[in-house]
Order: sequence, then structure tokens, then C-alpha cells
Amino acid sequence: DTQGVAPLSKTLDSIGVFAKTMAETALVYDALVDDHKRATSAHAMTTESARKLLQGLRIGRIAQHELKDVQAEIVKAYEETLEFLKSAGAHITTLELPCAIADLAPMAVNIMVTEGAAAYGALANDLTKPMDSGIRPRLQAGAKLLAIDYIAALKPNIIEETVCKRF
Repeated sequence: DTQGVAPLSKTLDSIGVFAKTMAETALVYDALVDDHKRATSAHAMTTESARKLLQGLRIGRIAQHELKDVQAEIVKAYEETLEFLKSAGAHITTLELPCAIADLAPMAVNIMVTEGAAAYGALANDLTKPMDSGIRPRLQAGAKLLAIDYIAALKPNIIEETVCKRF
């Protein structure tokens, strides 16, 4: 269910699950849905069937040093989830990225705010319309970026070329 979700960037934001099989997708879906929905899910899985599915699955994790600016409770939940996946038989591999995630931020921001401004610029400029106070100024700034900056940000598709091919 994507109700209430609006991706700012079609290039960077994806609403949904990345999985190789429907069974993997169902496993993630059941982990994400509300408890009241989980009980009625057509895809509801038992813990045992989840463990069978996770056995041998390869999952990439972000290196610990990349999490230094993430809120402690989020890091704790992330680590606990990885421990569960590992205990269920998944193989957890630390991703060795060609650069720090923070180094990708300028490229990602240029893409996100430019595409967001193209999609929602009129809404961002209409102050009578509701919009997150952290998003509105970003979209307004994105409308002022040059096309050459946007195209340059798209060119070095570092993530796809180096990381995604490994998994």
C-alpha cells in the first residue's frame, strides 16, 4: 500500500520491495504491514516458513562506519534485524562501496530536488497547500538548478555500476 507516499525522485525513490521471488516479497511485505493487517494477509508466513526462505539468502549490509550519523534507536533496530536474519540462516555481507555514502549526497540531492521540483514545484510554491516544512524549501531550490547539473548528477551512476552488479 503506497497511500500517502509521494516519491520525490523517480530515479532514486522506489516504493516497494526489491526481491527475486514472490516468496521473498511476501516475507518483506508481512514484516512491513500493520499487525491488524498481518493476521488477514493472504501471504502470511509462519516463522518456520520464513526461516526456510531466509536460509542461504545473501543480504548486503551497510558498513558500520556509514551509520555514525544515524539515530541510535534506528541503528539498534537495524542491528537486531540483521541478527535475526543471520540466525535464520541468511548470509550477511558488508558492502564495500567505492566511496562513502556521504560522498554520494551532492549527486543524490541534485537528482532528488530537480525531479521533485518538476513533479511538485507548483504545489511547493502554493503556500496554502500542506507540505512538509523540510521538503518545501528543497523543492523550491530544485527549481533553480541548471539542467546541466541534473544531467551531470545522473552520469556517474556509481551505485548501479559497482554495487548492484555484485548482488
